[in-house]
Amino acid sequence: MNNDSTNATDETWLDYDVDESLSHFEWTELAPALVIYFITFCLGLTGNLVIIASTICPRLKPLPATPTNIFLGGLAMADLILIICCIPVKIAKLFSYSWTMGEFVCKSVHYLQSVTAICSVLTLTAMSVER
Repeated sequence: MNNDSTNATDETWLDYDVDESLSHFEWTELAPALVIYFITFCLGLTGNLVIIASTICPRLKPLPATPTNIFLGGLAMADLILIICCIPVKIAKLFSYSWTMGEFVCKSVHYLQSVTAICSVLTLTAMSVER
């Protein structure tokens, strides 16, 4: 086998432009997920901030410090951290083929996702047992 036939095969295979593929997005596939993530982020952020504000802020006539209200505040805080950590990273991963956010963010995001999910589950379990 000579080098001419090998080079011809390689050249036909290299017609794929990596830079062009990274700047081209299939919006018919990405738009529905982007809309759902955006709605989830807005509703989650608003709802959890309202719950936290109603349990903490003295101007809003805070709720009494019953165990249920304390559990609700903790659950809202865990869900808020989960929403803030998960959704922006998921949106960034939709538009990227590799991890571009650095080693610290990689480790901290996955750690925070696990911890806040466990906090949410344990808070719901504690609320059920307390009831």
